[in-house]
Amino acid sequence: MDLFTTALATRAIQGLAQGLSRSESDQTELSDDKSSNFDSLLRGVVDPELGNKINEEELYAGLLYERIHSLKGAEAAEQYQKALQESKQQLTRSDGYVWVEDAANAALEKVRELELISNDEFNEMKSQAHRAAQLDDNHDVLWDGRGSASDPTIAIAELDVALQSARTLLERIDSGESLEQLQAGKDITSNSELNSEKPIRPKGTNVDGPGGFLFKPISESDGKLVVLLPANLAYQVSELILKDADGNKIDKGRHAGYHNEGREHFRFSKAGRRYPDNLTVEVRFHDGSTRNYLIPDPAKRYD
Repeated sequence: MDLFTTALATRAIQGLAQGLSRSESDQTELSDDKSSNFDSLLRGVVDPELGNKINEEELYAGLLYERIHSLKGAEAAEQYQKALQESKQQLTRSDGYVWVEDAANAALEKVRELELISNDEFNEMKSQAHRAAQLDDNHDVLWDGRGSASDPTIAIAELDVALQSARTLLERIDSGESLEQLQAGKDITSNSELNSEKPIRPKGTNVDGPGGFLFKPISESDGKLVVLLPANLAYQVSELILKDADGNKIDKGRHAGYHNEGREHFRFSKAGRRYPDNLTVEVRFHDGSTRNYLIPDPAKRYD
């Protein structure tokens, strides 16, 4: 190959490499833009409570707007928003309490009556928004942030946490995962790992690297143990249990939302060093399967 041909080939390879680099960068920017657009859309329509928190019913109403906007366009979404405001006024009690879930359902029905969505789209949007609005382990109902004397149950979360949680789940749905798969607690790629009886043993303090399982003995927020799970386990976990070397349950994690790109957080009552050596972190899934992580020295960080 002469020098001229070699130079042309080199430039072609450099151009291809630059093109691939731009492509990867473009994909990252598209992903960031999509997340930003989702958050901006929801922030423009939801009504957070004092302290920038949101409950499941209010999140559900906002997610119906997002589903309509994403699938049918801005004009249909504005019709829903107009109907929602009217329904909220009609369903406001004398003490100021609003039946938000009922108002959202009435507004969605209005959009269907205007023939802006089909019957199938009506049912699909309602089911998807209901599932994505869940902020606790009870996926059958939506709770407000107030409760009552007869039933004090509430479900609230920080707005940022709630939006990230909802966005992560809807992205899974939009990528092809069905509500049935989510409800069964199955991962879209593979659920075989979840049924493994073999405990996961760290190599030194390494478990599965960045973005995976994290046992953090001292969290920045309260100085106590926090455990993060891999993002691909989102919405599949029913509870997180700590067991001693004899298999006795010694603590249960408190669900603390989804952060760090959709990784579920569980917080515990004590710092890691306060727990016995050879600890087991047992992940329990909705489908009845479990996964166990062995922690030789709970005073150390494992990830």
